[in-house]
Amino acid sequence: MVVAEKVILDPDNPEESQKLSYVEPVLVNLPSYAGYINVSEKYGAHLFFWFFKSESSAADAPLIVWLQGQQGLSCLTGLFEEHGPIYVDLKTYKIKKRKQAWTKQYNVLYLDPTTFCGFSYSLSNYPKLSSLDEIGIRIRYALQQFLLVFPEMQKHPMYLTGEFDSGKYITLVAKENLADENPQTRLNIHGLMIGGGFTFDFENPNYDDTFHEYGLLDSCERDHMAQNIRLIGSYVRGNDTESALTAIGSVITKKLYDRGFETFLDARYTNPLKFSLASIISSKSSFRKMVHVGDQPFQNEMRFLTANTLLRSTSQYLPDVLKHYKLLLYNGQFDLLAPYAHTEEFLAKLEWDACTDFYETKRKMWMVHGHFLGYWTSAGNVTHVLVRNAGHMVGRTQPEALFQLLDQFVNDKFK
Repeated sequence: MVVAEKVILDPDNPEESQKLSYVEPVLVNLPSYAGYINVSEKYGAHLFFWFFKSESSAADAPLIVWLQGQQGLSCLTGLFEEHGPIYVDLKTYKIKKRKQAWTKQYNVLYLDPTTFCGFSYSLSNYPKLSSLDEIGIRIRYALQQFLLVFPEMQKHPMYLTGEFDSGKYITLVAKENLADENPQTRLNIHGLMIGGGFTFDFENPNYDDTFHEYGLLDSCERDHMAQNIRLIGSYVRGNDTESALTAIGSVITKKLYDRGFETFLDARYTNPLKFSLASIISSKSSFRKMVHVGDQPFQNEMRFLTANTLLRSTSQYLPDVLKHYKLLLYNGQFDLLAPYAHTEEFLAKLEWDACTDFYETKRKMWMVHGHFLGYWTSAGNVTHVLVRNAGHMVGRTQPEALFQLLDQFVNDKFK
């Protein structure tokens, strides 16, 4: 249905919903659909989506779901800046075709994980106070509603993918799905792929060692930061969210800024890589009309409203999840936000069926067509990959490596 020029999927009218949400192709002759999914009638919560069918095999290709992380970034960030079929030239601000798009092989659904994130919105204050569990439940409900409108996708293998704190949402969606014994509503999830993942709590974030290893701190400064990080851990253990967040800002974020860095995303760059979305979305009414969002403002408010989700772990659910779904964790070599070593430490503490085998397995070089892309370790249902010459958002600087990562994961080639 259409409300104030916004297209909202109606599961009771799938054909009409597909017709209304259809997006005229841009540069690529690729069917796509965009609009909103209502995830709460009571609170008027709507999540924005943009769905692209595969360029080569839409009828049988897996369905890849992308949930953007980093506290409030729209799913359009991943679409335009990492792996979507189109991107924006930062010099000309013109839309161009991406060579290494995920849509070349896969059906891809870009979905905002929560309201007040990008074009997503709510008519009440309820979603601002959402717990992680509620976010996971709403995402899963959104996927169920999507599949009612696009029933041809229901039997396709589904892979949940995303970055940073979306790893928590992905874990919770998988957990909720395992608890659903109804085959009519249970999602056909086959795997989880998380980049620069942040599924654990914030009790001991070893940024002191990370910053020291990259030369941002000397040994005395590292030791001082380590003391303050232990203080953050005490706040987290005491459920003192406000003090913990304040300390994170002053102890970790400010320290990075004081060293001349404005971003955690890539140790090679002191300034943030320029975002293309804001200028496009805020200034071009043609784009808003194309993706059926009406006059809905584009916003990043959620990064402030749900920052407390950073402090809660979802790792306790992973051992059970890993009995049913395979998991790939990947890190960019120059990621300061979620370094490779942090993920390695996280896995060392995680107990799952093949944890002993995992740490007895020798890490291998990741070679594709003669190109050295990184290193990987795999055992049981867990694979961990380091992507060379990449930051937190791997697709920004290594789009081909990110495509190969997804393709090899889906096709069980990390064995």
